[in-house]
Amino acid sequence: MFTMSNAEAAVPSSRFRTRSGATYSPWTCIPVRCDFAIAPLASIPEEPAGSMDANASDSEQDEDDLPVEMVLRKISQPPQQPVGIVITKGDIRTRSKARDKQRYKERRKSARFAKDQENLAQTSSSARRIKTVALKRRHAADAMSAYIDLSASATQPFTGCGGFVKNPITKSGFIGRRLSQSADDCRSLTREQAMALGFRRIEWNGCEPRVLLDKTGRAFAVLAGRPKDTVSWNRVNEEVQELFDEARSSYKFEAKQESHRRGEYPSVSSGISYGGGQKRVSNLIHTQHNQEVISRLLDNPAIKRLAGFGDAAFKLYAPRLHRHYADTMDQLLANDPTLEPNFRKNVFGAATFNLGPQVSTHVHTDHLNLPAGWCAVTAIGTFNPKEGGHLLLWDLKLLIEFPPGSLIFIPSAILRHSNTAVGPEERRYSFTQYSAGGLFRWVECGHQSRKDFEKAGGIFGVTGMERWLHGVSMWSTWDEFRVSPKN
Repeated sequence: MFTMSNAEAAVPSSRFRTRSGATYSPWTCIPVRCDFAIAPLASIPEEPAGSMDANASDSEQDEDDLPVEMVLRKISQPPQQPVGIVITKGDIRTRSKARDKQRYKERRKSARFAKDQENLAQTSSSARRIKTVALKRRHAADAMSAYIDLSASATQPFTGCGGFVKNPITKSGFIGRRLSQSADDCRSLTREQAMALGFRRIEWNGCEPRVLLDKTGRAFAVLAGRPKDTVSWNRVNEEVQELFDEARSSYKFEAKQESHRRGEYPSVSSGISYGGGQKRVSNLIHTQHNQEVISRLLDNPAIKRLAGFGDAAFKLYAPRLHRHYADTMDQLLANDPTLEPNFRKNVFGAATFNLGPQVSTHVHTDHLNLPAGWCAVTAIGTFNPKEGGHLLLWDLKLLIEFPPGSLIFIPSAILRHSNTAVGPEERRYSFTQYSAGGLFRWVECGHQSRKDFEKAGGIFGVTGMERWLHGVSMWSTWDEFRVSPKN
C-alpha cells in the first residue's frame, strides 16, 4: 500500500463551474504509483555507434542507385485509428460538439484515404494484391538447377550444360544481341528429333510451379502453371481459341506478319514499345480496321484474365523485377498521357497474339527485350503436350512439356528458344507479354532518345555490365521462395 501527498492528490485543473458556483469534472481520477512515468516509455534508446539494423542486409537496392533518379509515386498513409473517447455515466445527454467534430474529421479522413487507394489501384501498374494461397503455391514449388552462372560478365560466354552463345547482350545492357539464324534454326522439330539432339525431357503437368535456378540459386525462369480453378480456366482456353480464330480471319495481315524470323504463322502485337525504327516511345500503330480487331481482343474478359494472371504470377515469383517494370511503366504513362497500356494494373508494355492455328516457333531470341527481364508465355490450344508443343531451351538443352492454358516465364532476350510441332489435327496458339528494353533506356535518358541524351552531355551512371548485374540481382533466390507464407 502506498500513500500520496496532498499535492499529488490534487484534483485536475480541467474542472467546470456551474452558474451556482459548484464545480465538477467529467473525468474520473485514478491514482497511480509515484515512480511511473510515460516519457521514458515513449523514448527510443540510442543505438551504439556503428550498429546496423538487422534487416539492412536484406533490404532491396535503393532505386536512387540507378543512373537516373526514379520518381516514385507518393502513396497516402492510412489514417490513424480514432482515439477512443471515454464516456462516463451521464455524458450521453451532454455529448460535446467537439467530439462530434472529431468524429466528422475522422470520417472525412477515412473517406479521403479510401478514395486515394481507389485512384491508386486504377493508375499504378503494380496495384495488384498477391493472395496468401499464391504465396503457399510459391513456397511449395519444385526447383531444377541448370548449373549455369547467369551473374557472370555480360561480355563473357555463359557456361552451362548446353553452352550459351558468346556475348548475348549489347554493350549498353538494355537489349540482347540479335543472333543470326541458320537453315537448321528454321525447321520445326518433333519431340523425338529434339531428344535425338541431346535434349533432356522435363515432364510437367502445367499446374504445379517449378523454378529453374542458376548455380547461384537465383530463379531465372519459372514454370508458373495456371490458376487452381481448372474448370473456368479450361473455358478461358476454349474461348481464347475461338477469339484467335476469329481474329485470324478478320485481321488484314501484311506478308511480314505471317512469315517472320519467329516462325510461319500469323502474329499481331499491341501496346507500348520503343525500338525497331521508332523515333520515340509510342503505341504500336495499326490501320483502323486492324485496330478494331485488336481492341476486341484486348477488351475480352478471357484475354484480360490471361493477362492478369501473367502479371500476378510475375509479381509473385520476381517481385523486385516486377517493381522495376512497374516503376518504368508508371513514369512513362505520367510523362506522356497519349500512351495507352494494353491492360490496367499490368506492368508489361506490350503483348503478342500468335494466332495459329499451329504455332511452332523457330529457334530465336527476342533480343529487343530487357536482357534480365521476363517474357510471359501462355500456351493456348487443343493438343497433347506429351507429344508436341514443348518449349525447347537450346542453351540448356531442355525439352519442357508445355500444356495448353499454362504459363512460363523466360528471359527471352538471351535464351534461345523454340517449340516442337503439334499433330496435324491439333491446334496450338500462344499469348505473350513483355517489355522492350528501349522503354527502360528511354526513361533512364530522361524521356528522350539516347542520341538526344548524349548530345545534351548526358552520361550513364553505370556501365552495361553493371546494369545487367543489377537486373540479375532483381531475380528472386531459392531461399526467398522457401520462406513460409506466414512470415
